[in-house]
Amino acid sequence: ALEPALRDLGNGQAVNMPRQDLLVPGPLEKSYHGLKTSCAALPNAGVTTMRLTSDVITWPIIGGRQRRVKVPLAMGNKYVGLVFVFSMASGELLAIFPDGYMQAIRVGVTNALSAKYLARKESSLMALYGSGWQAGPALLAMCQVLPIEEVRVYSPTRVNRERFVEKMSKKTQARLRAVSAPEEAAKGADIVALTTNALDPFFPSSWISNGMHITTVRPSEMMLDALMRCDLIAVSTREAAKLFTVP
Repeated sequence: ALEPALRDLGNGQAVNMPRQDLLVPGPLEKSYHGLKTSCAALPNAGVTTMRLTSDVITWPIIGGRQRRVKVPLAMGNKYVGLVFVFSMASGELLAIFPDGYMQAIRVGVTNALSAKYLARKESSLMALYGSGWQAGPALLAMCQVLPIEEVRVYSPTRVNRERFVEKMSKKTQARLRAVSAPEEAAKGADIVALTTNALDPFFPSSWISNGMHITTVRPSEMMLDALMRCDLIAVSTREAAKLFTVP
């Protein structure tokens, strides 16, 4: 579903409104309440959509690095995120559903589509950074478009990366292995998937090997020298990329 939608967007046959963030002081110390909205229209599917999230956001230091962490304070310790789907023909509301699983799948598949067209077709060794919400869909989507045989998983917390490997090994035929050093994961990898909530760049150019394809969830994950070493940089939308361009 995403591939033709992204093609329409690139050809000017769909509309994507960049996200808007409203932040005010939150209920916890050093927290903010964030209201985030984004809208899109896909005429070939006959729908317009709005995604809305209402979050309590903190920025703690974890493992020596600052991270963006949402706190589930809604009833039942839940997050609040909704997608609204409207008919372009009648204007009526067609659906309301939670955004959680959908947004993680969307990000993972978008990055996998970049690898489908830009990575080496024989790519079989993958380095995965992160073991949280975005990591699972990133792994499964990449295995759908490339012959991934081995995946090295790194996240700062040992129990998290080992738990992730145990869980995801049951969902893919690739061999998953947790590694204790971040540079170990990238060594010789064909594909690197950065799926963290890190706000401080951590992936340097020294970890890049020729022919490597790198995907990111956040623009802050790659260090500037790594970004500048890339032969080609592909973005999901040009409008959003303008916020993070470098000389």
